[in-house]
Amino acid sequence: MTMDKTPLAAVERDKLLASLGATLRDDLKAGRRTGVLVLEISQFKRIQVTYGHARTQEFLRELMRRLVDALPKKDKVFYRGGDEIVVALCGLRVREQLNLAINKIQRIVAEPVVLCGNSLRIGLTIGASVTLETPIAPEDLLHQANRALLEARDRQRETVIFDPSLEDEGVASLELQSLLSDALERNELVSVFQPKVDIRTGQVVGVESLARWHSHLLGPVRPDLFIEAAENSGLIGRLTIWTINNAAKQYSLWGEQAVPIAVNLSAAVINSPELQRQLRHALSIWGMPPEALSLEITETAVMEAPAHSMESLRFFADMGIRLALDDFGTGYSSLAYLKMLPVSDLKIDKSFVQNLASDASDRKIVKTIIDMAHNFDLKVIAEGVEDEKGYQILMDMGCDIVQGYLVSKPLKPEHFRKWLLEEQWRRPAQAGRRPACA
Repeated sequence: MTMDKTPLAAVERDKLLASLGATLRDDLKAGRRTGVLVLEISQFKRIQVTYGHARTQEFLRELMRRLVDALPKKDKVFYRGGDEIVVALCGLRVREQLNLAINKIQRIVAEPVVLCGNSLRIGLTIGASVTLETPIAPEDLLHQANRALLEARDRQRETVIFDPSLEDEGVASLELQSLLSDALERNELVSVFQPKVDIRTGQVVGVESLARWHSHLLGPVRPDLFIEAAENSGLIGRLTIWTINNAAKQYSLWGEQAVPIAVNLSAAVINSPELQRQLRHALSIWGMPPEALSLEITETAVMEAPAHSMESLRFFADMGIRLALDDFGTGYSSLAYLKMLPVSDLKIDKSFVQNLASDASDRKIVKTIIDMAHNFDLKVIAEGVEDEKGYQILMDMGCDIVQGYLVSKPLKPEHFRKWLLEEQWRRPAQAGRRPACA
């Protein structure tokens, strides 16, 4: 690219809305539709830091040139500043033309930009909106596209087209985040514990700590909903620290009945210095030995920043904490990384376990994972075990530990102690019956 030192001016909001308003009026008269795309350039800050302001401007001009040259003359391209570009698609005959335009833009940016002799590939996140039969104000159409962009970010998707339900979901999500923050202050959340047993002896070898929330306003809230709200709002750090503190406290309260406790660690907090400090504090305050705590980390979380994550995992391992690679088989970790990770356990995702008796492909996958894990001297935990046939198959394959509704549903702390003392769990092969779930 030829170096052009002319600054790329960002369009003012009023001018953008005025231009979009004129397009909306013309399209409405002609019986056509108007589409709006908000394009967000991925890793824009990294580009700025790496190449500097002048070269970043050069990069932006090249991207704008490509869009203007490739799109129909009637369409309009606006630079909003920073990492954002707005495209107004004019005179659409049918809604499907919106998808065609998105596909075309994605092909345009797929071609690398050469910057300072380096081939730079561009990623985009796109929020889209399109008019219906009724008139709409330009600011509302732009708002819809921005709302779709937020949804694309949250869902980690390249493109989302606005749907009216997104507005209700957005309001509900913000309300849920606010209520969750209050719930952490009000101590509304509780921990339940799902037992893990040795597959051959039936002996309880630990539990997994799971958070539950019964809101004073909403009633019971599904874990997947409030965990997503915690991650989107930045509350996941507080929730994780609360869970670890609660686990350490419960270990202390169980006394002679105490068993190792596993806690899930979110990708958002795996490298947090505050988490490391709070973790040390919790173990010290409640007298929980580090080897009695297990941190379960998904392979996807590790692979988002392998080098940094490896450093954090070694910190935990050096403390004596046991580490487990969770949901194995659903991510994209390689054997090269697996052999380097300081993990002791590998958890097979329940999606591979629940249909073992009927799905030959799942049996092959699970058997391969078990053999591979044992070759790395890792113990294998199968979650989601719900029937005796699956249990027996896992036993025959050499799985080490199981958890799931066949053994027990997640239990309140006092119910776990009762369940443990009454020895309600018996391995099906020994007891010849389905165990009771407290």
